[in-house]
Amino acid sequence: MNPSQLAKYKTLFTFSAACIALYLSFRFLLPLFLPFILAYACAVCLHPCVLWLREKTHLPKTICAMIPIVLFLGFLILVLGYILRQCYIELCYLLRNWNFYEHMLNSHLTRFCYSVEKTFSFRNGSITYLVENGISDFFQRTSEKIIPAVMNFSIPTMVSFVEILGALLIFILSTFFLTKDLELFRYKKNSHLFSREMNLVTGKLRIILTAYFKAQLIIMLFTSLIMFIGLSLCHNSYALLCSIIIGFLDALPMIGCGAILIPWALIMILMGEYFYAVILAILFIICYLVRQYLEPKIIGNKIGIHPVESLLSLYIGYRLFGLAGFILGPIGYLLLKEIHITQHYTASQNS
Repeated sequence: MNPSQLAKYKTLFTFSAACIALYLSFRFLLPLFLPFILAYACAVCLHPCVLWLREKTHLPKTICAMIPIVLFLGFLILVLGYILRQCYIELCYLLRNWNFYEHMLNSHLTRFCYSVEKTFSFRNGSITYLVENGISDFFQRTSEKIIPAVMNFSIPTMVSFVEILGALLIFILSTFFLTKDLELFRYKKNSHLFSREMNLVTGKLRIILTAYFKAQLIIMLFTSLIMFIGLSLCHNSYALLCSIIIGFLDALPMIGCGAILIPWALIMILMGEYFYAVILAILFIICYLVRQYLEPKIIGNKIGIHPVESLLSLYIGYRLFGLAGFILGPIGYLLLKEIHITQHYTASQNS
């Protein structure tokens, strides 16, 4: 066997082993280590604050590590508490007025069906009968499925809630210890047997992921703010709740704010609310332009994934890991790409 064939088989074996290891890591190891990974990311972000405090105040390292964590958690609790409170108020208002909205929807649908019957010379009431029966069957089947589902999943939900609280406690403690001893942790990581290979693989990946998540967070905040201002100007009673949902959907790959705004605008047109539909269309255009402007500015050419490769990684990730695959798929693709580049770099250095 000549050296070129041997190199091909070695590359194929390395790629196959990396795919298997990556799948097993994402499937089994990631849920176990996720609190510690997030804690390390937070510790890296908070570490400059700790260094600044130690330099200015000369306090012990433990206190300097505790102060930014307590301030960060306090700010996070205040902001999330306010947002959750407002969302709860708007959700309760929606449930109290549910019958009114259902009656309004039925009246608009009846009017729309009547205009369709008149335009296409259908028998009076034929389309209205089909639509009303379909809606009533939908609500009846939904109510029949929701109540048993809530009863069946109540105990697992309580167990999951306890598990989330435990993971949150571990995350907070890990963040504290990693923030306090980050230099020691980095020294141990760099003195590892495979530290050189790990740094080659994870170095660019860290830059890519930081840029990507930073871009999505900034765009999500901008989208939510734009939607909140626009819906508030329209005197929408659920402006905060809708803006948070739309901002979150805009950060998800292959979904975006158009998944809500375009159907919403079409419904407003059918209901005769043309001004409202125009406002929603303008908000969609503004959010789209903001994303198209900010995303290249923040990410630049750091990711280096072709759109077809991105779609392929998203689809494979979704098929393997469900909704989490929309994030794990591109990360896995980038890891495999960096492993392949590192292997070629190591082979060239050895030769």
